[in-house]
Amino acid sequence: MSPRSTQLAIQLLLLFLLIAAVFHLANTPIGENLQSIVHIDQQASLSASDATATAHYPVVPPLLKFATAANSVVISNRERDVKPAQPAEPKALGHVSSGSSSLQSSFNTAALTRSRSPKWSRKSQTQIEPLPPCLPIPRWDSSRFSHDQDWVPLADGSAAIPATLWRWTRQAGGVHLKNQLSGGHLNCRPGGFVRGHGDTPQRGGKWTAAQPGKGTQLQPTEIDAESFRLDAPRCAPSPRTLSLRFSGCGGVFLSVGVSGELEAAMSECSDAARCLFDLETPDGAVGSVAQEGWFALRSRLTGKLVRMVDGSHIGFSSWDGIRQPRAVRKDSGVLSRHAADARAAESGARACPLRRVPDAAVSSSDDVGAADREQPSWRFNASRYAASVRRALLPWFDGELSATLIDMVFWHEMYPPNNRQEKPNLHISLTNGSLHYKWQPTSGELGGSPVPSSTDSQMLRMLAEVISLVELPDIELIAHTDTLPKVAAQNPEPVLSPTTDAAHNDIAVPSTHLWALADAATPECTSPPARRVAALFVAADCEVPLGGVHGPLWRFYPAFTALRIAAEQLPGRVRVELCDPWRQPSEPSLPIARAWRRKAQLEVAALVRAAEAAAVDAEGGALPTDACAFKWLLIIESRAPSGQLVQRLRQGFTVFKQESHLREHFSTLLQPWVHYVPVSENLEDVAQRVQWALAHEHEAAAIAARGQQLAQGLHRRELACFWWLLLTMFAPLQNFHSRSAPALGFKPWLSTSAKSS
Repeated sequence: MSPRSTQLAIQLLLLFLLIAAVFHLANTPIGENLQSIVHIDQQASLSASDATATAHYPVVPPLLKFATAANSVVISNRERDVKPAQPAEPKALGHVSSGSSSLQSSFNTAALTRSRSPKWSRKSQTQIEPLPPCLPIPRWDSSRFSHDQDWVPLADGSAAIPATLWRWTRQAGGVHLKNQLSGGHLNCRPGGFVRGHGDTPQRGGKWTAAQPGKGTQLQPTEIDAESFRLDAPRCAPSPRTLSLRFSGCGGVFLSVGVSGELEAAMSECSDAARCLFDLETPDGAVGSVAQEGWFALRSRLTGKLVRMVDGSHIGFSSWDGIRQPRAVRKDSGVLSRHAADARAAESGARACPLRRVPDAAVSSSDDVGAADREQPSWRFNASRYAASVRRALLPWFDGELSATLIDMVFWHEMYPPNNRQEKPNLHISLTNGSLHYKWQPTSGELGGSPVPSSTDSQMLRMLAEVISLVELPDIELIAHTDTLPKVAAQNPEPVLSPTTDAAHNDIAVPSTHLWALADAATPECTSPPARRVAALFVAADCEVPLGGVHGPLWRFYPAFTALRIAAEQLPGRVRVELCDPWRQPSEPSLPIARAWRRKAQLEVAALVRAAEAAAVDAEGGALPTDACAFKWLLIIESRAPSGQLVQRLRQGFTVFKQESHLREHFSTLLQPWVHYVPVSENLEDVAQRVQWALAHEHEAAAIAARGQQLAQGLHRRELACFWWLLLTMFAPLQNFHSRSAPALGFKPWLSTSAKSS
């Protein structure tokens, strides 16, 4: 037999075996079940009741369609027949089932999903695990929603209440969506806005609920979740998923924005979660709800119910706060007295009212730092800070800072997700020498207390210690402790911050880091400045830019620029100390970004080796690795003022300070060429500055001495008196007495030791 004949025979044999296997499988229980599945699909597609149900779910793949809302199927292995459940009445849009539960209960969609799941049986019927939903619904937390309270509907409802109940109305030649609470309709407004009010205000400028019209006309379309999942595993489709198109507003679809607000911004809608809504009926709705056909819409983006927001939001007057108990307005006599105190403090006519510190306290470090004890003849000079404080308070020069404004600056509802980074964390009240506070995390709402080790707790602890050192006026403050300012210059929000700049209105105050440093002994350099090496030590902060290190841009970051200067421009004169330059929030997600990062890492590694090889003095010895062995020191800032500056000045270095747009509360005291050697922000003139220091060692040493004296003067009494000056000048701008009532959410501050006792 030829090889070709042999191959043909083998193929015929394999074909015969395959046919036999298929025939055998068809007569096994598994095969019978498969036949039943096909039979079920054929029978279900021909049944009248299921035909009606598929009007709501028009496209269902054959082997996925075990059951529908009107046909629950049981497959019996023994009898090989189909037992359809009793068909349910088809539900038109807006139908509500009746029952006996209260209207306030949640919606029951699990029962409907379970009724549509297949049931398998061998000797006895057993139900399989519930199918996962075809379109899983997330659950947004409340911090992600906008809190605009003026006719802006939101997808943030959590219960069946009048604000979340809707029904269809047919008027003005179309279908409209009416809300039970307002009696009005969803209205598409120019610009893609969706509001609950009409197109024009009534007399007096008052808006009223939108009546049926062109902007409220909707075209609801039922979407089959399974039609987009033909090649995916079986799933439980939603009871009814709708898209809603504004037919009278350019054909755009109703959708949910990034802050949970309703908008009309999508020209197409297929399977996008932001434009899909599940129509749900209240579990056991009774009375008028059942009779009139009210239902709810659950957003597939937020997982919450669409809620109408009307004009009946919290009302408040122009100045006395947004909640009870209301603030008490200062009379003219109190305001005049505060204004006189401010003028006296600013001019120096009134001395800082330091409290008498007992000798026992002076001998310890609880209230007074080491620098305080070394300067018994110290006196606070308010004129050094007065100009900068006046500039910081300039946006509110005419006063009338009301309790309502202070409350709204701290109100979390004023900060939707897009502006969440601007939200302050602390609302502080100083009343009769006591400290009260309210705290809120950046990503959540008011409540709780900050972690003891956090900078927010350190801020409160600092203020409590300031109160123990100096008498402060009664006042309310809003503050945050982030290293970068938050309040844009166009926003008149008085917020205290460790830093500020020309583009922000944040009011700079002593940072918690500086306060802790003022109380601690400065690590001393054993080698005096005159015996140190005439070279530059570069100390880079360990923080990386906010967005991390990006491959193609790494050459322009100052820390890496210093490496190039050490390797190429100033061999033998520069030692660079870097933290991990690649520490960043997360690994780049894009392949091109990861490739750039790997390339940059290789280049930086080579540059570090080159800078290390160039760190050799004239005699051929390696430059020291200890910063205290150098006369000059350059501090490179990453994204905020360096925490090393004051400590390095105290250690007697001639500090090369990088230019920065950010300011701290004492930045106006630091003068270039007086207290430090200025260096451009991109470090392009570092080599020139080092050459100048080599040629002018005496001038450089004098700069170091003046910088050291200034830094040593930033002790706790100086910082406490700055707080007194700032708050004394701020007090006449507030037109109300400070509040501390627990009903407003204030808590008394207790130190860690007091809490533990």
